[in-house]
Amino acid sequence: MDVTASSCLAEAGDDSVTIGHGTSPITITMDPDTGLPATATTLESDPLRRDVELVVSYQDWAETESGISFLATVVITYDGEPVHQETRTVSTDVEIDASMFEVPEGVEPAFDATLAERGDLSHQYLQSFAAGGSPRDGLQLGVEATESMPGVFHVTGGTHHTLAVLQDDGVVLIEAPLDETRSAVVEAWLETVAPGQPVTHVIQSHHHSDHEVLAESLAISREDGDAYGVARAHWGMFDNEWYQGETDAALRFADLAVAGFTPLDAPFDLGWARFAQADSLQRLGRFEEAKAALNTAVRAFADAGDLSALVLFFEQYAALAIKLDQRRRAARLAGAAQRLQERTGMRLSEAQGWRNVNRATLAALGGIDESVEAELQAGHMMETSAAVAFALDG
Repeated sequence: MDVTASSCLAEAGDDSVTIGHGTSPITITMDPDTGLPATATTLESDPLRRDVELVVSYQDWAETESGISFLATVVITYDGEPVHQETRTVSTDVEIDASMFEVPEGVEPAFDATLAERGDLSHQYLQSFAAGGSPRDGLQLGVEATESMPGVFHVTGGTHHTLAVLQDDGVVLIEAPLDETRSAVVEAWLETVAPGQPVTHVIQSHHHSDHEVLAESLAISREDGDAYGVARAHWGMFDNEWYQGETDAALRFADLAVAGFTPLDAPFDLGWARFAQADSLQRLGRFEEAKAALNTAVRAFADAGDLSALVLFFEQYAALAIKLDQRRRAARLAGAAQRLQERTGMRLSEAQGWRNVNRATLAALGGIDESVEAELQAGHMMETSAAVAFALDG
């Protein structure tokens, strides 16, 4: 933690200390008379207002019978507006049951870096929803669109819905998405029904901030021509549809991601988009197209020496070989994948329920005879370059 003090806290005067914390540092000022904290000031990101100042004021310090000081009043000011005030009372020497601090049964706390960053950037904004009894902490990545009449879509899947009206010269949105993440998701969906069409108008039903967010920036992002951002959004929508088992929809978004990354200098993004495309094609029984997509993508990862990625590619090739009734080929590719797994420790396919083709899989699909065993061992002995060449040659 980076801490710089303008003066010693015990000295009188306008004392302050700045703590390097997360995205924006926190500056704590001291009351010159008491030497106790008076305010804490930082910046946070608001989807509508952008960078806003957040000030927490500490008022009415009081002392308990045991001599410990505590805050009686706390006021939070957000972008110059008071948004929260609370008055506290404190009791000392209270017996508290230790079970109150236990994690409830069935709950497994887990750290999520994406959500942690979101909280660091916009904690008070998110807390404003929680204070009203409607938490918005999680990312809203799903889109469910119902065509109410030709060219008119009710776009749901999150807490705040949008009506999209497709016209000859562009798209009219009634209610803007809630924040940047939701906007990217809705934009990605718009590309599937109105590719290349601009958002010409955004109509808001009322002035509340959760209905104004991105009314301006949604249109600007298209005008800026952020092709990489749109392609990444398409990749995210593929992921969302894939996990829901919606293979046709997943393929549509994978195709859009491939189309978006192709003209850009983003070989790894394009490679993973091709991988996503191949998986969807394979699930739909379009095996030759799946093989072509894999072949196009695997070269970039092989040239870069990305062994962890190649584990997934070899397993995908093996799964494809199973579908084509090529058990010996599948066995050799499974052996090559196992070898790289042992070298890298990569177990992503197992953790995410990917098509993990291994000895057990092959045994369940018809047993392991001498020829299959020999191919497993041969694959396990192959150097990476030879395994890539074998995958491409099948």
